[in-house]
Amino acid sequence: MTQRFCTACGAALRPGGRFCGACGTAVVGLTAPDANAAPDGPPAPPPAPAPPASPPPPPAPPPPAPTLPPAPPPEPSAPAPPPLPPSPPVPPSPPPAPPPPPPAPPPPAAPLPPAPSVEGADWSSIQVQPGEVELGSWLVALLLGFAHGVTGMLVVTDRRVIFRPKVGGTSLVGMAVSQLPTYKARHTVILGKHEIASATCDKGMINNKIRIVAADGTTYVFNRQIASADPIMAAIARGR
Repeated sequence: MTQRFCTACGAALRPGGRFCGACGTAVVGLTAPDANAAPDGPPAPPPAPAPPASPPPPPAPPPPAPTLPPAPPPEPSAPAPPPLPPSPPVPPSPPPAPPPPPPAPPPPAAPLPPAPSVEGADWSSIQVQPGEVELGSWLVALLLGFAHGVTGMLVVTDRRVIFRPKVGGTSLVGMAVSQLPTYKARHTVILGKHEIASATCDKGMINNKIRIVAADGTTYVFNRQIASADPIMAAIARGR
């Protein structure tokens, strides 16, 4: 196949030429001579060498750095305050006061005088004795711890407080047992007024309780329920 253009510069080749007339590059494949073509003329001169490339221009110098304004002079420091005068020494705390002496024990209570004796009187009886004045009797219940208690009559005289049990328990068996003489004797209370250490009343909406503490420490609690206990308290206080 006949090469018609230069592979280096793209110029048209002459038929039968061995070199490119434009750039002087050798033709790879010889073209077949054309019989009607004119004879080749003198070969084209080789192309002039390209002038050497000029060196790149030097880089532009960097712009000058902006000048900073001068720093202001430092402000004069404030004068130091004068030193504080030394604080006066703290006086030593006074020694703690000695504890007060313990209170003196109360003097022993003088024994209460016995009730005046009357000839022929039995102060261990539940009956009012000769020379004894009954101030009143009330239906109460002697409370026994957590039990229901024993219902009976509380008699207050000018010398004694007497409780006479009537019935106890909440069942038929308990009521029957409360009628035994031993049961009644165990729950009978006979207390001389000179043997009473204190008598107080706990008032409530449902229960009004009278609490009597004997000189030996025994406590008796009688419940009046909703009835007032004031008359009983007044009778106990009378003659003490």
